[in-house]
Amino acid sequence: SISGCSTCQERNNGLCVSESLPFKGHPIHVCTKTKIGLSSEELLKYSPEFFTKVPLYLLAIESDYVEQYGDNSSWLNFLEKELSINTNSSKIILPVHPWHFEHIIKKEFKKELENGLIQVIEHRINSMPTLSFRTLALCSKFENILGMHVKVPVGIQATSVFRLLSKRDIYNGIVFSKKLEKLSNQLTSIQKQLGVIVPDLYGVHFKEDILTTNKQGPLLSFMLRENPVLMSQPYEKLIVASSLIHKTPIINKPLLVQFHQLSKIDIKLYVFELFKVFIYLPLEIFLKFGIAIDSHGQNCIIKFDAKGMPISLIYRDLGSIQIVDGVPFAIENKNLLIDAHKTILSFQDCIDEFFHSLYCNLIGSFIEVISSHYKISSPELWEIAKQVSIEITDSIECEKEFKVQFYNALLSKTMPIKSLLRMRVENKTIFSRIPNPLLA
Repeated sequence: SISGCSTCQERNNGLCVSESLPFKGHPIHVCTKTKIGLSSEELLKYSPEFFTKVPLYLLAIESDYVEQYGDNSSWLNFLEKELSINTNSSKIILPVHPWHFEHIIKKEFKKELENGLIQVIEHRINSMPTLSFRTLALCSKFENILGMHVKVPVGIQATSVFRLLSKRDIYNGIVFSKKLEKLSNQLTSIQKQLGVIVPDLYGVHFKEDILTTNKQGPLLSFMLRENPVLMSQPYEKLIVASSLIHKTPIINKPLLVQFHQLSKIDIKLYVFELFKVFIYLPLEIFLKFGIAIDSHGQNCIIKFDAKGMPISLIYRDLGSIQIVDGVPFAIENKNLLIDAHKTILSFQDCIDEFFHSLYCNLIGSFIEVISSHYKISSPELWEIAKQVSIEITDSIECEKEFKVQFYNALLSKTMPIKSLLRMRVENKTIFSRIPNPLLA
């Protein structure tokens, strides 16, 4: 049912179901949905599309051999309640994806497993894979407890990228979570509950020999994230944005159409409210702090009320954001970040990333589906996106020169879009320019 859910568990189940809906993948991504390294049997066992539970291994390692970041209290409480594990010992418990354990850990950490430096705990934790594949929602055996989300490395090539977990992914997300929590009182989108940021809580990685360090990230690591369902109320529904433009197995039309029909309002008014939810939080964070969040459909969860209206954007994955070089937030936090040169970029590089994710990827994919289903021309829908963007930009108090720079980019004749095939071939970020659809 797409109607609101009364309990946390019902809302959690609804979110997990939405993670399984996007069978098609993204239309502009190279090798979308491919998971090179998995057999057909493993694909069925571990992919979110098949709504399966994945039993995570738990490894115990002496604390001297790992680096820890953030607050581990939520993780320890979960282990104690779920598995009665003694968390007062000096050992650190890491969850590991079963494929990664069998194919990577057993081989690369054979000596450590044999001498007991790394110990395999008899318990396993069930989890539900999210659309991200390497991010999983932990399952609790208690009805009144929500499991958190864990992000773990899986040594396969998924959507043409090798999916480990870098120290930057782990640590920077925790730093940004703390910083943005303190700044949230300056964000109207958060105060009005139009936007929510899911915090990254805790991370661990095995200390590696400097001479044999894996360039793509530690082979043994994990990051703990809050459950987005905690940011919802009874009779609200949380849906991963990407799933909204996919048809459901039960009703042969996009899920978004079902929410719109429930709302009983004009489709153009509905699109206006939807785009307002999409745009407000990302735009405000960029204009106020120079932070470009990666707001594509996998990272964004849309919260709907019981009448089918979109009311809030819940954003997850702070480890991959960029900051404009020279803004106060970048200057104040540069020394706190791992690989700051990959995070603090020029204005142009940040705006390219920002526009590609928000406009070309998220809004563009929705416009394509809405236009096709409702027979509304794409230029009409892009005009709504422009109108919403301008209204929000005008309402935000920020540095005048920065806002002018943003307007010049927003209303430029061209818009940046990632050249994804060339990027995969040349192994670097490459943008092309297309006619700006906002001016169509």
